[in-house]
Amino acid sequence: MKSERHKLTKSFGSAKNNKKLEANLRRSITNETLDAMSTTAFSSPNTSIASLLKKEEFDAESPSNADDDKTKLLSIFEKGSSGMLPKPNYDAKVASDVYKITQFLPENFDLFKSDYETESMKFFKVMDSFQYLVKSGVSPIVAKRVGFPFRYANPGVRCTVALKMITLARFIQHFFKGKGKAGTFISAREIQAFSLPSIMIDYFRNEYLGEAIGKNVIKFQISEEKRSRALADLLCLLLLFDEPDFILPLSPLVQELGVSENMLKNFLIGLGCVITSTTEAQALVMNTLRIAKLIGPPSKNSSLVETMGKRNSFGKRRRN
Repeated sequence: MKSERHKLTKSFGSAKNNKKLEANLRRSITNETLDAMSTTAFSSPNTSIASLLKKEEFDAESPSNADDDKTKLLSIFEKGSSGMLPKPNYDAKVASDVYKITQFLPENFDLFKSDYETESMKFFKVMDSFQYLVKSGVSPIVAKRVGFPFRYANPGVRCTVALKMITLARFIQHFFKGKGKAGTFISAREIQAFSLPSIMIDYFRNEYLGEAIGKNVIKFQISEEKRSRALADLLCLLLLFDEPDFILPLSPLVQELGVSENMLKNFLIGLGCVITSTTEAQALVMNTLRIAKLIGPPSKNSSLVETMGKRNSFGKRRRN
């Protein structure tokens, strides 16, 4: 096991990733940090969550950037949001029934069930901790959501969907935060650099990227629609992997994935979430002042385009 882990760490890891992990651990909140914060910032008569919220709103993206995000998304969803967002169960009475993890299995899962489960479980037997996942380049919030997939009743299914979530996160990071931030293409070599099992990479290419172009360098042109679909699926999975709370902290997503907060709010509201301010305790633990919580299916009567057209729907508080 150690030799396999060593090989994978050498393949996945790098000096840069290791430095990132060390920095992340230095920034993590410990009990001492909580005590210090609770006796300084939050206990100060001049400082409160409300004042921090007000400052965050003041420091948020400029209106032009927010409007750019909204304009892009409106143009996408006007083309038809039915295939953009995961299909909800509109009859659901509780959050746990709105989406199911099994609906995110590859379409050919039944045909290649053994291959998917074998490769996915093999991956997580080696990458068996938060630290190893982060060293391999997985976002910390995604690594936390993965947890230990073997403790579930159907570990093969859980591992397969968890691996899909990791693949989607790597793709989103590439475009919103990494080298692909300013471009519209991703090469086959860049996808292989995700260093994930080939069966999931092949599925991802077929499902989210479409046909390749180019002769000498094989690459895929990524439209806004493709990126948006991948982001919507990723956010939904991150919510589902937080059962029974179905909560997502916004700030870590912005920092780790590179997606703007306004864009995250739009998608999460479209999935059936509400955006709320955190309590003091939640703010300390989650490193965020706002969270998204899945509460039920999105409304049948209002399209996502209409939702996005109303500024109050983005989590902004009404002003009296």
